[in-house]
Amino acid sequence: MREGKTSATLNVHMAPFNTGTFIGGRGRTARSLRMVLSAAGTKVRRRYVLSIEEESREELNQEDK
Repeated sequence: MREGKTSATLNVHMAPFNTGTFIGGRGRTARSLRMVLSAAGTKVRRRYVLSIEEESREELNQEDK
């Protein structure tokens, strides 16, 4: 998570073959997570951003070692 004074970015790292499952049909899962982050941010007067990042196969292999 990267944090600034008025915002924070939540980075989700995953394998390329899991990205579609995480995002969900027509982006519903990712959209729902963004809505939850937005609601939480409104309560504390902060902006939260969801960043979905695919890990390359090399990065995945390095983590396994």
